Amino acid sequence: VLLAGLLFRAQKFADAAAEYEALRAALPDDPLPALGLARRRDRGGRPDEARALLSELTAKFPDFSEGLLERARFALKEDRAADAEPLLRRALALAPHDHDVRYNLGLCLERLNRPDEAREHFAAFKRIEGDMKRLDELLSAVVARPGDPAPRREAAAVCRRNGQTQEALRWLRGALEVAPTDKLAHAALADLYDELGDANRAATHRARAK
Repeated sequence: VLLAGLLFRAQKFADAAAEYEALRAALPDDPLPALGLARRRDRGGRPDEARALLSELTAKFPDFSEGLLERARFALKEDRAADAEPLLRRALALAPHDHDVRYNLGLCLERLNRPDEAREHFAAFKRIEGDMKRLDELLSAVVARPGDPAPRREAAAVCRRNGQTQEALRWLRGALEVAPTDKLAHAALADLYDELGDANRAATHRARAK
């Protein structure tokens, strides 16, 4: 998939499509090659083929939010906002923290003359985008201050706010690797384990946070 993506970014669309075709045949249970192929067919001036691929993709993988989003983008491009909305609503239910879904749902609702609803999704898009930017800044801070648990704690908070629970756990564990007695990291882990229903680990970290 990486090679196909690199070929596409190099605007070698035919080579990228061939690579995605091969991956699609080799990995029938992976939705990404079919999604990549649909995008390349569209960029290669074959929108009918792309549309058919996306319909097939979302039928086979109904819980694949990226496929639903891509179908919705197609509908918006063709001025079919009413068709795009249910696709975007389904994608949002599956991926509530996906900023692309939020942005496209905002566009869709604007075109359907529902500006108040659109503004809500644009605001969410901007918040998530801001969090992504902040996470990049925190990564730089971790490199600059490897012994400081604070950037890792904040990165965990950003990830948790955006539904990335496992990433939040990883950041908090990293904070404790560099500062094993950090009470704030222990308190955050206690809260997170409570949320995950792991009462024993939550109690252990809560005791260490005192």
